[in-house]
Amino acid sequence: MNNNVIDINDVTCLIDGDRILDSVSLAVSKGERVSILGPNGAGKSTLLRCVMRILPVSSGSISIYGTDTLRMRRKQLAARIGYVPQRHAGSCPFTVGEYVLLGRYPHLSPFSFAGDRDREVAMKALERTGMIDFSERSFDTLSGGERQMVQIAAVMAQGAEVLLLDEPSVYLDPGHRSGLMKLLAALNSEEGMAIVTVTHDINEAILSGGKMAMIREGKIIFTGDPELAISSGKLEELFEKEFVYCEHPVTGDAMVLPDGRWENE
Repeated sequence: MNNNVIDINDVTCLIDGDRILDSVSLAVSKGERVSILGPNGAGKSTLLRCVMRILPVSSGSISIYGTDTLRMRRKQLAARIGYVPQRHAGSCPFTVGEYVLLGRYPHLSPFSFAGDRDREVAMKALERTGMIDFSERSFDTLSGGERQMVQIAAVMAQGAEVLLLDEPSVYLDPGHRSGLMKLLAALNSEEGMAIVTVTHDINEAILSGGKMAMIREGKIIFTGDPELAISSGKLEELFEKEFVYCEHPVTGDAMVLPDGRWENE
């Protein structure tokens, strides 16, 4: 029995004639964590946008629980998958509470309004993400990191089974970053949510657990355990540089160290 929530099969994406994704295949199982790594311009964010049908697939297919996404209505797709982009474009004329309540739209019938149950779900999501005290604040007044947490709360209110995140920790200070990573770990382990994260942070990908998927020049060059990625030299191949490693004193994982002081040679 196929236990995959997402099946990406031989997907190619052309944008203005440029081949951004080239015959990409990737499967995400129920409750799995996947970290997508690659250099700038490799096609990582494009892959997430193709899954969400923000960008069209030129060839190949993407299915959710065996159903091609092209055959799914937008509300059906939103009920299954939540997406948090790297940046929230433009102004948003809602309070934080109203924004998270919008996450309930896949569960509402046409011309219906959110009810008490929907508000309860939205408030619980805000509480879970630590953003309940911001519920009356305008979304536009939030920092980048606060917006990320509110967007994750909206996905939780959706009841999505899969969460796609595009560099979620890029705006966060160390304290908020740790809080986000712990929240994602809890959503994964306690609620069985499959989580797919695009990141440039190798250590973040290692400590998140799950598997790594590496994209270079629009092609998948590796999918598997982080330990194998390190021992096989795939990280060096991916980024075309050598890395210095050390053992994490708590987890025992191999961590990537900075090369050293940034000095002219």
